[in-house]
Amino acid sequence: MSKRWKIFALLVASGTIWIFVSFGWSSRPGISSPMAAPITPASNTGKLKRSMKLDENGKYLPFYGYTALCMVEHPPSFGRQIEDFIRSSSLGRFYAALPHDTYHVTIFNIYTIQYQTIPPVERWVKEKGGVIPNNSWLPEYVLHKQHVQATNLLAAVTPSFPIETVEFRTPSDYAGLSILVTALHPDFNHEITQLREKLGTIYEHDDPGLAKMGFHITLAYAYKQLQISDQVSQDLNILSDMVQKFVEFRLINHGVYLYDSMTNFILWTDRKN
Repeated sequence: MSKRWKIFALLVASGTIWIFVSFGWSSRPGISSPMAAPITPASNTGKLKRSMKLDENGKYLPFYGYTALCMVEHPPSFGRQIEDFIRSSSLGRFYAALPHDTYHVTIFNIYTIQYQTIPPVERWVKEKGGVIPNNSWLPEYVLHKQHVQATNLLAAVTPSFPIETVEFRTPSDYAGLSILVTALHPDFNHEITQLREKLGTIYEHDDPGLAKMGFHITLAYAYKQLQISDQVSQDLNILSDMVQKFVEFRLINHGVYLYDSMTNFILWTDRKN
């Protein structure tokens, strides 16, 4: 399969443009390897299932939740180049570029208000008569104790670590274009493994979605079914070359973050102290 057709195959029916991130966990139970057999255009022509995160015109919608993540430290000029290229190239007809200052790696998906429920929130609803909002975060006290514990754990993590390699990949259950990013320091692997286990105890769930997808950096979400063309292939190859520069950057600012859309992440702080 040629490079051009490999890239076509990865993007047909895709919902995202991703950079995939591995911390050397491919053999760990519950974490699937991001490597997958090539998807051919003929076998992957399903209709796009657009995310609730954006509308049919590529406008990002209100979308509330909480997550534990680390940000990608990169020169703003580089991030703008990636963002502007996705927006101005043929890819922009199908993908909505995310702001470059939101590039991050999720460590643990805590709670997405419109997608899921978790035991601490269920207890609040059942025992306190709480009502889960559709267009805002939960009242501060609902997950305050958990956020404090998680923040303390994240503060103890190695404050900065490198991205060592990048390579386009696609996970087995998703047709998104992705780049495998590997940070293989053994101490850090052990640290993140323990951290996810502790966060699972704090929030009373094991975050199976991230375990299934693998670690990644999202560059854009799809709002329209991809139409394959020579120009799209050319632009994907250009983007593939551009993102190789991620090996020069580091992951920093680990913490609990709130988001009200995929374009805005806010570091949680304990306002009681």
